[in-house]
Amino acid sequence: MDMIKFLGLDVLFLQLPLQPTIILCSAKAAFDLMNRRSNIYLDKPQVLMDELTGWGNWALGMLPYGVKWRNTCQCFHQYFNQGIIHQYHPVEVREVRAFLRRVIDDIGEINAQSISQTFVGIILDIVYGMPVNSMNDNYIHLVRHSIEGFSQSRVPGAFWAESIPILKYIPSWVPGASATNFGAQYKPFVNEMRDWPFHTVRDNSVSSTLHLPKLRVLTFA
Repeated sequence: MDMIKFLGLDVLFLQLPLQPTIILCSAKAAFDLMNRRSNIYLDKPQVLMDELTGWGNWALGMLPYGVKWRNTCQCFHQYFNQGIIHQYHPVEVREVRAFLRRVIDDIGEINAQSISQTFVGIILDIVYGMPVNSMNDNYIHLVRHSIEGFSQSRVPGAFWAESIPILKYIPSWVPGASATNFGAQYKPFVNEMRDWPFHTVRDNSVSSTLHLPKLRVLTFA
């Protein structure tokens, strides 16, 4: 960083092994390239393991820049902008208070499962109008398995297929197919995590067994 400051660089290019890298060294460079010229420079490298584990074709942070990404961002901003998010505070306060009660009941212990329940409870209520009843809720287990797979798939050098993409086409029983087998293990969790809340709300909206979600557009998508 001292060298960057000394040279007064705005943009730095590094040729790392198998991964050319551009570093934006100033706020001005970042704004010029990522905002003013976003249609040219905003795209990012696609990670093969995101495709194999089921994240790559729908999660906003993994989508390539394009029409689908722009439409998803527009929809997200419609319901999560500064003028609207105050409507979600009661849900957040309720779930945080429930979290604190769990901490007190567990004599001050804070565990990852309780934290997961808090975040999942907030998201499911705000987006789908669905309650999370306990830490044993099946959806919490889906989320934890999905995040576990995502975290492991992003470990640098964990899978040869990231450097040799053709390996994703070899049969699962062939040595070197660890990426394919890993994706087959975790992709069902990711797909179920993505689809189950939506299908549940859609199927129950007619019978009103669940109150309509805050984002009513989901019911008719």
